[in-house]
Amino acid sequence: MTEQFDVLNSACSRLVLLGPAPVAEAGNALSIVLHEVERSFMQLVAIGPGTPLSGSDRDRAVASMRTAVKELRVAYIAFMRASQRVLIDAVVVDGTVEGTG
Repeated sequence: MTEQFDVLNSACSRLVLLGPAPVAEAGNALSIVLHEVERSFMQLVAIGPGTPLSGSDRDRAVASMRTAVKELRVAYIAFMRASQRVLIDAVVVDGTVEGTG
């Protein structure tokens, strides 16, 4: 799972450097939320030093994970909408991209 987080985060990071501003901003926001999902996931499964979570700690970790996943869905949809707007509104003219709307 950590590998998949890294792949998506890497893609978002490239967008910040190379993508049009609205897409780069949405990609950056997605990346930030993705880090929160990863942190919540790691806490939930108690990877690393310490003992596995139990009782109220586990309940809080599950609630945190659910919240993070909901926020990830919202950030993903915002990223997709920003990407679609750029693709739909852009016209390639003589090798440059110009907005049409």
